[in-house]
Formats: sequence, structure tokens, C-alpha cells
Amino acid sequence: MNFHAKYIIVYSGYFAVGTEAAPHKNQLSITLHGEEFNDAQLPIFGNKVLGCYECNLEIHGSPRNPTWVELAQTANVGDTSIVLTAPVDWVAGEIIVVASSSENPAESERV
Repeated sequence: MNFHAKYIIVYSGYFAVGTEAAPHKNQLSITLHGEEFNDAQLPIFGNKVLGCYECNLEIHGSPRNPTWVELAQTANVGDTSIVLTAPVDWVAGEIIVVASSSENPAESERV
């Protein structure tokens, strides 16, 4: 399922994907379109936002264990594999994010 929007704002309502008892087990992609500095800013929220104001927002997907894991060794530019400190339940085709080891979030990568 693909959902495209410039912004999603829920006021005093309920936004849910799946429940704790019945998680959404299919792929879901929410893509927010726009430009950081050229699009109109919504008061309080800004732009390109999934915003919740006095509401409940719940997204329940398939349980993952673990939800994050550390690298067992440095991942260098050009590497085609990574070594982890624990086993994971990733499936081929999923996207992972390798976080920055510095305070610069721009150094993180989607793979």
C-alpha cells in the first residue's frame, strides 16, 4: 500500500494502521512530497509532516526482534555487506538505515 501526500494532519481524531492485537503485516509506504524551503509552512507543524494535534496516532506492524542492532565492525564506503553484533530477522528487499557514528545525521545511509 502506498500513500502519497504533501502533509497529513489529524486534529482531535484517530490515525491508525493495524492494532496491537492485529498488526498490519503488509508493506506500507507513506511518502511526504514537497520542498523544505519552497512549500508553504503549516502553523505549528511546518511542511512535509505527519502531524497529530490532540489525537491518537498508532502504527502497528509485524513485530521485529531486535528493532535495532549495532555494527560489530566499521562499515566502510563501498562495502557490500555489514557485520552485526546480533542476529536479525530482516527479509531481502527491506530498507535498512545505517546511522551516523558522529553527531552529523547527514552521514547516515539508507541501504
